[in-house]
Amino acid sequence: MKKIIAIILVLTCLLGVVGCGKTNDNKMYIEPAQLSKEEENIGKLLGLDTDHIIYDFTLEDGVQTMEVNTYILIDGEWDMISGGGQAFEDTTGRIALGYDKIAEGVRVAIQSDNENGATSYIPTIDEDFSKITIGTTKLNNRTKISFDEEIPVVLQIMTTKNGIRNQPIEQFFEPNTLEEYEYVYAITVRFSQKSVSELDAERIR
Repeated sequence: MKKIIAIILVLTCLLGVVGCGKTNDNKMYIEPAQLSKEEENIGKLLGLDTDHIIYDFTLEDGVQTMEVNTYILIDGEWDMISGGGQAFEDTTGRIALGYDKIAEGVRVAIQSDNENGATSYIPTIDEDFSKITIGTTKLNNRTKISFDEEIPVVLQIMTTKNGIRNQPIEQFFEPNTLEEYEYVYAITVRFSQKSVSELDAERIR
């Protein structure tokens, strides 16, 4: 089923590829995709809920790498559990994210002029999350892209506490403020003018 949903996300991207080409004076930004009525109807038909989100982005020339990273908060710091760089040189595109509880997996589909594919992170977990409270915040407005800077697009809190309140997406940059919760996850996007090998070398240093 999860593989089917990943394929659906790719198809949804394909339907919206025309919209990916819109620019705004060559400024770099990412924003929630404005889906056509046909795309919305297909999503409803396939049962895609609010936790399947699509973003459009526009970049300047020179991009070499894209990252869509998933993190878990451990001892006040973000620890990457999936993601990493992939070669990417297009100036416009679309990212589709599919998840329910991030702890149980994330599906990422990417569509642009020269890229078309999907990946899934499906962890092996022993925890029972059936009775846990979830609060999810998503990036819901156009946001400026700067090369090499991570942009949080999803922040999800999972806790047994009552009265959970969603945290602003900007809290990604202050992870120590989220330590009171048992499980905190985030998904980010980053673009770079450096190659994948250059970024990997920087991480090793």
